[in-house]
Amino acid sequence: MATATSVGTMAEMALIGHWHNWAQLTPWLVAHNLTAAWAASQPTNTRQLRLAQILCAVTAVMSAVGAAVHLQTNWAFEAELHPGYSPATLLFQAAQGGLPLLAPLTLALPAVLIGLATWHHPAGATDISVSSLSCLVVRS
Repeated sequence: MATATSVGTMAEMALIGHWHNWAQLTPWLVAHNLTAAWAASQPTNTRQLRLAQILCAVTAVMSAVGAAVHLQTNWAFEAELHPGYSPATLLFQAAQGGLPLLAPLTLALPAVLIGLATWHHPAGATDISVSSLSCLVVRS
């Protein structure tokens, strides 16, 4: 499901030509993160598993940032077009604006799915022993 959602989102971005400036290239980098996260979510060790989880977290945060950028851009456009609107009306108009507010969050869905799939993965099970904690001891 994560792969299908990710591929579908990338196909949609390709169809609309979402690559004309650095801001439009950001979701492609985020989608690349998802590909790496998926690959790392088939772990043979704890490091691969943690890498997948970190990449998923970065992807989810970047998706939220993308939604905020869409909202801010729509807000600025609406505020210029209708300077007398109240903040509540501007927010409502910005949410319906030309840049789709929820589109960036479509990349958060596969990130959450991969993150959940790796949550209690057997490769993440480690035994904590006194010897493994010795690196935490501060020596003076």
